[in-house]
Amino acid sequence: MIVGLGSNGAAQAETDAPAQRRTRHTGSGGVMHTVFAIFLRDVKRILRNPVALVVTMGVAIIPSLYAWCNILANWDPYANTAIFKSP
Repeated sequence: MIVGLGSNGAAQAETDAPAQRRTRHTGSGGVMHTVFAIFLRDVKRILRNPVALVVTMGVAIIPSLYAWCNILANWDPYANTAIFKSP
């Protein structure tokens, strides 16, 4: 319920029906059924929109490549130090 001031300055209450619908449990599946339904809806929407698909894949792949390169570079930093002579 949202409480706000009306045009005459008096407090008035409004119901936020969409917010109530989002938080209410649906049927016997409970919260996880709702979460899974929202996830599937979002995946279907992403697959229908090529720009969203490219952006989503970029957001998933670019940080993974960055992490892979950093891990590979720092895996064994002393492996190739045999060419250096100690003083």
